[in-house]
Amino acid sequence: MLNKRIVTILRDICIDGKAAGVEALAAQYGISNRMVRYDLNHINEFLKENGFSTQLKVKKSEVMFDTSAKERETIKALIDSWYDRDYILSRKERAVWIIFRLLHPSLQGIITYETLCEELKISRSTLICDIRYVRKRLEGWNLKMVSIGKKGFCCIGKEKAIRSCIRNFLTGEKAYAAEQLFEYQVRFHSPEMNLYSFTKEEIDWIKDETDRMQKKVGVILSDMDLVKFISVILIAVRRIRMGCLIDSFEAVRPDIKNWREYDCCRRLRDRLSKRYDIMIPEDEIIYLMSYFISASKTYGLKGEREDCLKEDLIANKIIARFNKITGKHISFSEEMNEYFMNHVKSMVFRMEFDISVTNPFLDEIKQKYPQIFISILDSCSFLEQYFGKRLSEHEIGYMALYFQMALEDEGKEEHLQEKKIVITCASGVVTGKVIANRLKKRFKFHLLGTTSCHHIQEFLKQEEPDLIISSIPLKETLAVPVIVVSPMLTKEDINNLKDMLPAVEKQKDNKQLMEEILSVVEEHVEPVQMERIKNILKMNFHIEPVTAYKEISRILSLEDILLNLQVSDWREGIRLSAEPMQKKGIIGDSYITRMIETVERLGAYIVITDDIAMPHAAPGDDVYSFGITMAVFNEPIAIFNRDGIKMFIAIAMKEEENYRDVIMEIMELAEDRTFIELMYHAKSPENIYRYIVYGDSAEQ
Repeated sequence: MLNKRIVTILRDICIDGKAAGVEALAAQYGISNRMVRYDLNHINEFLKENGFSTQLKVKKSEVMFDTSAKERETIKALIDSWYDRDYILSRKERAVWIIFRLLHPSLQGIITYETLCEELKISRSTLICDIRYVRKRLEGWNLKMVSIGKKGFCCIGKEKAIRSCIRNFLTGEKAYAAEQLFEYQVRFHSPEMNLYSFTKEEIDWIKDETDRMQKKVGVILSDMDLVKFISVILIAVRRIRMGCLIDSFEAVRPDIKNWREYDCCRRLRDRLSKRYDIMIPEDEIIYLMSYFISASKTYGLKGEREDCLKEDLIANKIIARFNKITGKHISFSEEMNEYFMNHVKSMVFRMEFDISVTNPFLDEIKQKYPQIFISILDSCSFLEQYFGKRLSEHEIGYMALYFQMALEDEGKEEHLQEKKIVITCASGVVTGKVIANRLKKRFKFHLLGTTSCHHIQEFLKQEEPDLIISSIPLKETLAVPVIVVSPMLTKEDINNLKDMLPAVEKQKDNKQLMEEILSVVEEHVEPVQMERIKNILKMNFHIEPVTAYKEISRILSLEDILLNLQVSDWREGIRLSAEPMQKKGIIGDSYITRMIETVERLGAYIVITDDIAMPHAAPGDDVYSFGITMAVFNEPIAIFNRDGIKMFIAIAMKEEENYRDVIMEIMELAEDRTFIELMYHAKSPENIYRYIVYGDSAEQ
């Protein structure tokens, strides 16, 4: 959309050839530098759409437009032909006009070709092309455009989809600052679209309310998700005023009203009702909560919810399947594991509440890491059975970044007295971590942390970095130098950083070191000893995976392995499989009751493969140490809609105990077909125990 300000800038630079700088234009029109750059991008899109090859370029904040006099005249003729209009609309912008007209309830869903041709000042043939484009865009939001005979056409779909569509076209998926909701709101002549215009005071009030929620729960939303959540609130208020209420949520977790997030959204509902003098029903609280919980966060939720293990199990199963598919044995650092687990928790909620996410780096990720992307796609295929839908490519792209970082991480910590840096990003923690990992491969520095762009001022009150590295331009003027880079760290980015950060000396990899050691040793030892030395070096350098399950071996004993159990149902299966832990004093009686109640409340989420389930409950006072049992049934049993379950791997976790490595090994064990076949056919627990501890699968 070219408004009067953009047309004036276009005339001055592209037609009249006047010199201009970003800061000078910002001062002239009373807008931010960022807003100027957006205006220049709009001009470039307009030029490209109309067949002009020359584009505006910004070099050292100076705006350049190098073209011929003939092309300037052609641009002038085009602009003059639109002189009597406030705006010049592209096809995409005409599509927005049509969509907003279709989605307004006062039209009763019907609009005619004649009306739109008159409003948009276009021919019927042009409108027909626009309608095809609109129809395709609406389908992407599960909305359907339907012809009503000769009367015109309408749009049908659920209210949730309508709101998502409005938010997307109103703010765009790449908005990363709350101010953009004010600067970029749609202000065409259509009164339907003006209903969604927001005042700065209104946006600031809702931003303050959102900040209060973040502090209450103990999270910081990424910049993009903060803007998304604010826009979700604003659009919800407008739609409720029009009498358009959200559809009832059919599948909501039974205990959801006990969560702090629900309480925060309920309080927000009450304040919104008072401010806007509207009645907001219960389902709207769940709607707001679904967006708040599924958002990307700078750090995870404080405290534990009783069902949080569901998401942890899914995360660990993804890692185990990835390792099996790729033949690798990746492991996240403790910090990265926490970020990954929180990401999976948000992802699970997005799937449960059918919330889409946009990954701005998807194409680049697929191009740079095709094998990782495909492996993650296969690793996450089981989620379709859990949620009845496939994980989107955008979600898989974010996941691929975590695994790529894990593969790049050599697990070495360096204590360097180098420059202190902080990394800011708009789209979430993973973007900042990608940048950090890229930098660690090339430069020496001390990373103070990663944070969202809107939180940088608060971060600087607590830390004193020498340099800020950001994935987007920062609006604030800061005392600390800022360098903007791509999350993928391009050659240009590396060159820009060379003067700021010292380079890392290249290190020899473990395999190379092992070969050098062997070349020296082989002259002094017998061939028989050489093989033993080589195996020891491989194990210490982690060149080949160790076959035994070390963490499980540390906990498991022979009496924890139960074969050929006869049970009537899954409840009895849980009781019998937990008995060894109860007899050893690892758990109290109430823990077994809680395991059964958790399944009754949440369903068959404990099923981790087609034939294996992992009964458990949240840590509590009735758990005295970590425990694990393995039980095989003589006949398969069913857990609600999941039948064919042959094995239980029951676990118990003490409060605050670190169980990550054990859970990881359990998930790998559940994918180990040698172990599974042994469990189903072993004559005694000794065979199972020997395989887990020593990797020996031979029958004794």
